[in-house]
Amino acid sequence: MAFQLEQQRLDLEKFGLVYAVPGDPDAFCVKWKARPESEWAETFMRDVAEGREVRHG
Repeated sequence: MAFQLEQQRLDLEKFGLVYAVPGDPDAFCVKWKARPESEWAETFMRDVAEGREVRHG
């Protein structure tokens, strides 16, 4: 699961949809609705938060 989350974070970085949380190098936030492709990111992060199985595109 940790690998999946890291891969998703890297995918989000490619679109410029993440930013670091000050003081926590391992934490990141997603910039919501920055572009149309951010819709899948929102769905992914919601699924992770709710404990659903996450599949990559």
